[in-house]
Amino acid sequence: VLLIMMPNQLSIANVFAKYVNTFVYAIGNEELSRIKITNYSGRIFNKFSNHKVMSSVLFKVLRSFAVRKVSVKPNYWQVPDPNLIDLVLVLDPIRINFDFRLFKNAVKAYWSQDCIHGGDYYSQVLAGVLDYDIVFCAHRQYMHRFSSTKVFWLPYACDPQLHKRIILPFKYDVAFIGNMPSSKSKIGKLRRELLAQLLEKLTNHKIFIGKAWQHDMVKLYNSSRLVLNISRSRELNMRVFEVLGCGRPLLTDYVDEITDIFKNKEHLAMYSS
Repeated sequence: VLLIMMPNQLSIANVFAKYVNTFVYAIGNEELSRIKITNYSGRIFNKFSNHKVMSSVLFKVLRSFAVRKVSVKPNYWQVPDPNLIDLVLVLDPIRINFDFRLFKNAVKAYWSQDCIHGGDYYSQVLAGVLDYDIVFCAHRQYMHRFSSTKVFWLPYACDPQLHKRIILPFKYDVAFIGNMPSSKSKIGKLRRELLAQLLEKLTNHKIFIGKAWQHDMVKLYNSSRLVLNISRSRELNMRVFEVLGCGRPLLTDYVDEITDIFKNKEHLAMYSS
């Protein structure tokens, strides 16, 4: 298996390595600049996606100039023979239009982790995701966007080496770790309103609302009595797995996807109003 991923996703490679011979192509600075260009192109295309003629012309222009095909550099992954690779799996947020002709015997698969916003989805399309043999989609309600290829639901997970219970003194009564959407964000309106109400009504409680990553995030979860999850678009997000992995009580909005994996009032608590 050849995994094409960001350096901070290497824990996934460790899981694969337990079962199959695994090679990793870690994205470098040159590829990061290409991803930025693709993401910017996706946002541009999203603005004109409702104009049939204009979007068709724009798509061809962006694919020809901004999102051209890129070869997978052999010196990055040290595979002895590309013909021995059975699966090439690319992980979002990598959005590069790769040339996979070198891997003649491999199934090409992509794990789309963020396709909720139109700009993110179209940046994946511009990167040739619809040409893959298989697409795994983290959000079941958006699987239809990849219906032109084989698509399967593959939700998020947590890293048990990182997201685990740590005994710490409680510092906060309620914590929400994530983005506070701006007033211009339509998709984040509900989250913004609920967090504002939380701050207004729970004045006698210690509340944390903000961003944190990796070990700092784990410490915040473990030092909070209750963790709150407010999804952006009724989706099963990574926060659910991370909080439960840390062994903390989770209060989350009702999402159909969550009930397929977890039980309300047993694994977590859900609200609908």
